[in-house]
Amino acid sequence: MSNFLKRTLTGIAFSAAIVFSLLIDLRLFILLFFLITLAGMLEFYKLSCLIEVRPNFVAGLIAGSVLFLSSGLLALGYLKPNDMLLNLITMTLPIIFEIYRKSKNPIANIAYTYRDWE
Repeated sequence: MSNFLKRTLTGIAFSAAIVFSLLIDLRLFILLFFLITLAGMLEFYKLSCLIEVRPNFVAGLIAGSVLFLSSGLLALGYLKPNDMLLNLITMTLPIIFEIYRKSKNPIANIAYTYRDWE
C-alpha cells in the first residue's frame, strides 16, 4: 500500500470519527480531541528529544491535559469561570519541576514544554 493511500485512508477515518463524535455528543467530541491532543503532545515530546532539548514530559502532559479538560468542562457547563483559576497553578508546574532538574539548558526545556500547548 502506498504512502499516499495510507494517509488518505487515515484522513478519511479521522474525519469520519470527528463528524461522528460531533453528531453523537459534545462530550464524545471533547474526549476524541483530548485523545488526539494527548497523542500530539507525546509525539512532540519524543521529537523534541532528538534535538537535544529535554522538555519536562510529565509536567507538560499533566498541565496540557488539565488545561484542555478544564476548557472542555467549562464549555459543557460543568465548571464555572472562576474554576479556571486552577489553570494558573497548573501552568507553573513545568517551571517548578525544571527548578529541581539538573540540566544544562533549563530555559530551552521550559520553552519547549510550553511550546507544545499551542
